[in-house]
Amino acid sequence: MTSEVVVVKSIRSSLETLSKRVKTVNPTTICHIGETTSKDARHIYASFLKTPQSDTIDLCVLLQPAGTQVVVSADLVKGGSGDVLSELGPIASPGPDGDTEPFEYHIARYILAQEDMLLQELH
Repeated sequence: MTSEVVVVKSIRSSLETLSKRVKTVNPTTICHIGETTSKDARHIYASFLKTPQSDTIDLCVLLQPAGTQVVVSADLVKGGSGDVLSELGPIASPGPDGDTEPFEYHIARYILAQEDMLLQELH
């Protein structure tokens, strides 16, 4: 598998885990995990809602191919106001022969660390 495929699977898995953890604490939370792709980037996101009428809290992960690497950045944003609650600055994956596990772990750790902030914003 290419490193991008491995990283995408890891990100989706982390977002699903985060969604389950948030719903365990706050069962009425609505969550949608999705993905959009353009010619030069891939966005994987999870949108959380307290109620159908409330603004979303969005955790967005951006993947941009850069030669044999993938550059990943992420942020947690209030959907209505656009306020950035948290950011993960751009980090590059190892090359094709490198071990992607530490890279995946760093991204997963960032995603899962957003639980407290999400719960605070959804309360």
